[in-house]
Amino acid sequence: MVMRVEGNKRVKKGASRKQARTPLVVKLPFKAIAIVLLGCSSLVGGYYALTNLPEFHWRWMNDPVAVDSFIVKGRFEHIDRLTAEAVVMPYMQKDFYSIDLEQVRQDFLMLPWVESAMIQRVWPDKIEVKLAEQGVIARWGEGALLNQAGEVFKPSDISNALQLPLLEGPDGLEHKVMDLYQELSLMLGAKGPSIARLAVDNRYNWLLELDDGVRLILGDELMVERLRRFITVYPQLQSQPQAIKYVDLRYVNGLAVGWKSVKEENGNG
Repeated sequence: MVMRVEGNKRVKKGASRKQARTPLVVKLPFKAIAIVLLGCSSLVGGYYALTNLPEFHWRWMNDPVAVDSFIVKGRFEHIDRLTAEAVVMPYMQKDFYSIDLEQVRQDFLMLPWVESAMIQRVWPDKIEVKLAEQGVIARWGEGALLNQAGEVFKPSDISNALQLPLLEGPDGLEHKVMDLYQELSLMLGAKGPSIARLAVDNRYNWLLELDDGVRLILGDELMVERLRRFITVYPQLQSQPQAIKYVDLRYVNGLAVGWKSVKEENGNG
């Protein structure tokens, strides 16, 4: 017997009596199916994401990453390539993610000409170094320099800084000497003589030498007022036939002038 399903009634093949046909209605649980499909897609998507992560993510989690390069940036006059290479070469064989960036920064700060350093990783395998060089105000004592913050540093070679003024004083007075140097330089102005040397001894006696060779004895107090007095009379002193050797400004209402001899003026004294 052949059965054919049409709706929900069964009819023998060949029967003569006609019966009304009922449409086939199939009721499916769409919400349940949607939830199942969503769950399946999440599982498939999660599996795909885990098995197709970028290579450096997997290497970050499991394998060491070789450093490709250090990128050193800044405006340099005194820091050369060989100096920077000497700092970074010990790190080139280390794992990119395990390098101590603070230690790298401290290593660069050990260089005399480096004032500040910033270190950061650049993914996937580079390290960027930003350096700022020391801004030099003057020479300090024998073989040292003074930066803009009044701090002393000692490069191995200062031959390219010999044209800078020389500041001298006992240890601990660097800031005081620098401050007075800047104040006195402003008083002399751009058109006047400039300071070649400013020194203070252990008894706080100040001596100033101008770039024309004149020495000013300022004493241990009222240095600014005494220099102002010198600036007032300096044009008159320059008009004299003899060259000035020194000016002693330690007097209350005046000054004493020492003149160069003829021999000294000729460069033999």
